[in-house]
Amino acid sequence: MTYQLDHVTIRRQGKVVIDDLSLTLARGRLIGLIGPNGAGKSTLLAALAGDLEIDQGQISLDEQSLTRLSPERLAWRRAIMAQQTAAIFNLSVAQVLELGLYAFTHWPHQDRVALLSAVAKQTEVGDWLAQSITKLSIGQQQRVHFARAFLQAKAAQIEHGKAWLLLDEPTASQDPWQQQMMMSVCCNFATNSDVGVLLVMHDLTLAAQWCDEIIVLKDQALLVHGDSREVLTPEVLKRTYGNELDVQVLWEPVPGVMMSGRKRV
Repeated sequence: MTYQLDHVTIRRQGKVVIDDLSLTLARGRLIGLIGPNGAGKSTLLAALAGDLEIDQGQISLDEQSLTRLSPERLAWRRAIMAQQTAAIFNLSVAQVLELGLYAFTHWPHQDRVALLSAVAKQTEVGDWLAQSITKLSIGQQQRVHFARAFLQAKAAQIEHGKAWLLLDEPTASQDPWQQQMMMSVCCNFATNSDVGVLLVMHDLTLAAQWCDEIIVLKDQALLVHGDSREVLTPEVLKRTYGNELDVQVLWEPVPGVMMSGRKRV
């Protein structure tokens, strides 16, 4: 019931972007993927989704190689939200969300509508369903794509009893309340269902508040992977982002990570 990566190497234009990565990811967990820019986080997410061919090694999902799964079968097992750019297609928000159900057209129409409406309400995009996505702000568009991916993963979980939700910086353009809402949706989904949620993140305080475990990539390789409290330490974060940083990590009363480039006197 896991993702398994065995000695995975990925190159782009002759340059190694993931180097000999071995990793096991279990469902029932909210997993944060962190690391400096260029560490390979988005590349890893695309490879896990089956959207990017790897050069060496193997990625398997539930003991099946991704290369042996058709696009339809992949859509029944995982949903992905990539980094977003401004929308260029004049689709309504409802039409964008419906893209998350393209692999579930065998469902009765009323069941698809009911699930779409429930997810739209849960992700707070329900008031926009009739609007063109091009009329929304970048942050609002991002939330629509989050809802689309969540809708697909929810449908997969309903039909097959399990799913993965893969998200690339879903909270990057959101205000604090919406960040908390989105992380709560992800946490509840992973806690209450046989699903796994993996998020590329830069906000370490959100990671501390919500993630069960953390993967750290640096220099295109795995630096550390473990429970959040074991990984989010000043020592690990300095190794990840720079030894010159002043780092403090709090767990009580509210988790938080504070980093400064200026030494305190």
